Amino acid sequence: MENMMEYKGYIAAVSYDGLGDVFCGSVVNAGTYSFATFEATDVKQLRKEFQFSVDDYLSSCKEDSIEPIKPFYGKIQSLAQPAAEHLMDPRPVVLVGEHVRLEPIGQQHAADLYRVGQEESIWRYLSTPPFTSLDDARAWVDMCVGRNASGERVQFAVIHGAEEQAIGSTGFLDIDRPNRALEIGSTWYGLDYQRTAVNTECKYLLMRHAFEDLGALRVCLKTDHRNERSQRAIMRIGAQREGVLRNHRIARDGVNRHSHYFSVIDTEWPDVKGRLEGMMDR
Repeated sequence: MENMMEYKGYIAAVSYDGLGDVFCGSVVNAGTYSFATFEATDVKQLRKEFQFSVDDYLSSCKEDSIEPIKPFYGKIQSLAQPAAEHLMDPRPVVLVGEHVRLEPIGQQHAADLYRVGQEESIWRYLSTPPFTSLDDARAWVDMCVGRNASGERVQFAVIHGAEEQAIGSTGFLDIDRPNRALEIGSTWYGLDYQRTAVNTECKYLLMRHAFEDLGALRVCLKTDHRNERSQRAIMRIGAQREGVLRNHRIARDGVNRHSHYFSVIDTEWPDVKGRLEGMMDR
């Protein structure tokens, strides 16, 4: 499920208020849209508030000898509204998978990201150098938060569900709202989480949100010409190779980088979605 939490059969819809810098939740059920709303500064605390709200509601019903409103049961894809035909407008949101949760990046993630972001090899093909101090991580997060606020990008912290810690980052960039196109990039993970289910599920959550919630027509991915492992991984999910921009930019190590471009378009998404789901089921 996407943007959801579940507890004792009750489901909460989760959203992010960029202006207030808080996560908001509301309980969804079969009787009314919401009998409880709550908010917190991070998703972990939001989950606690949700559970407290449900327990408090059930306790009150028991004390008053009334029947609780029937919990909502059934499959919910997302509460996000499809974008208008002429506009795709990515905004900070929480995307929840089995292994990871993507949430808007913030300073609450800086310490975790510093812990996993110190290895040079992680950043080899990215424009940012490895973190050498907590201040480096905080400055990088500040840059991402600023881009999120301006609408230039939507950068997420990748939270590993088993540990409830940020283990990397990924996001939407090069957002072309009128033409309903965007790129998935600025992606990196700590070494312990590479070649695991993390990257596959992150790509699945981001693409599903882009195509099914935002109404995207095209999702692009690009990589350094030297990063052959990334190129193979992108083709494995069914993305189409489009070509190479030669001498696209000067890489951080001074090499003239040729950028290999790949894409998935809306009509290809059902097949790509099936591939990703199959890879996650293995």
